[in-house]
Amino acid sequence: MSVTSGNGCFRKYGDQFWVRNWDAPATSLEVQWENALWDGSRWQTYRMGTCSAYQLDTGQWGVCNKDSYENSSTNKWGYKGSQVRWRIVAGTSFGPWSSWHLNDA
Repeated sequence: MSVTSGNGCFRKYGDQFWVRNWDAPATSLEVQWENALWDGSRWQTYRMGTCSAYQLDTGQWGVCNKDSYENSSTNKWGYKGSQVRWRIVAGTSFGPWSSWHLNDA
């Protein structure tokens, strides 16, 4: 996903969120993410957080490693199912959420 001031993405292998700021240090840029798990009847938000590019030089990529359940592994609630989504936040502007992606690296 991209905005004028940078981009962000998710790499399933390693559960990594990547962020790159094109306007550093003028614009604060981060990737907000959510992880939801299947509880047997519905998806429930399990964890959420941010990956920021505050201290990166212009054009540098930053990475945040998150250890999420894999879609095929038994999760906290005893079922299989894990998915993630993310969006870019530039200053006080919030981009749209990505679609949900199964975390099945």
